Amino acid sequence: MKDALLPSPVEYLGRSSIRSHQLYVKRDDLINQDYGGNKWRKLKYNIEYFKSSSHNCIITFGGPFSNHIASLASISKVHGIHCIGIIRGEFMDPENPTLKKAIEKGMRIHHVPKTEYRLKEESGVIQEIIRQYDSPYIIPEGGANSLGSKGVEEIMTELHKQIPDVQYIVVPAGTGTTATGIIEKAAPGQKIYIINVLKHQGMSDLIA
Repeated sequence: MKDALLPSPVEYLGRSSIRSHQLYVKRDDLINQDYGGNKWRKLKYNIEYFKSSSHNCIITFGGPFSNHIASLASISKVHGIHCIGIIRGEFMDPENPTLKKAIEKGMRIHHVPKTEYRLKEESGVIQEIIRQYDSPYIIPEGGANSLGSKGVEEIMTELHKQIPDVQYIVVPAGTGTTATGIIEKAAPGQKIYIINVLKHQGMSDLIA
């Protein structure tokens, strides 16, 4: 997958008012704006694996405003991949910009009750959906698998070349995949601060 700006640039923000630390932000949002920034990283190796496999389509999961859903739909459109999104919640909002984009890119959408969504592949309802498709490759919500983590690890490979002496790294985290990849490749002495953006789940459970 060569359709991306890599390495993503690092932008200097100035010094903080506390202890006068130098602040930088790594602009993964500039990798490919249609692909959803760092969401592309978590899909990169999943897409490469799919293209080398005998699977016929990709199924994934996400909420109604999931950047992961929109990202997979955009990437699949470019690479000619049939993709399916299983969406949390039964409410179908025709004006939802995320799902409108996904549908326009060719993703087929299935809404399921939240109680079933929590069960993922253990849900009978979701199993019925999966059985509709021939030889699907299933990517977890947010690209949260080992291939997703492998893609995220490249953030640190780039960062260590761009700012070799970086001391502190602050990461917002949803599924924990980005945090896991960054922790895996952190240099000795680097401190990683994970900001949990989910209200319902402990980050320690996600990255354990």
